Amino acid sequence: MNTRRITSIARTAIVAAGIGAAAAIGAAGPAAAVTNDQFVSYVQSMGITIDSPQAVLTAASDVCSALGDGQSAVTVGREILSQNKISTEQAAQFIVASVNTYCPQYRNDLSG
Repeated sequence: MNTRRITSIARTAIVAAGIGAAAAIGAAGPAAAVTNDQFVSYVQSMGITIDSPQAVLTAASDVCSALGDGQSAVTVGREILSQNKISTEQAAQFIVASVNTYCPQYRNDLSG
């Protein structure tokens, strides 16, 4: 199997899904404008079943930490997919929403 092609497809899915998520979560506004409750509600609106609000917030924090440690959005997306029963689009939306809400300094890292 061609790993380079899979990486390209995953990157494209993350970027494409992220465009819609960025608009929906209010990327243009400051991160503080979205409360934790609003973030959790947004995640649920993506069709993602959550165990607890705290688990969602911890996962969002983990996304920021991983990007801060130099991992790519694609790598973070793969990790999320391996641990959850969600679609690639949902994983991408979650990553973008996490970044836009809690660590906007990593927005440029989402472009591929």
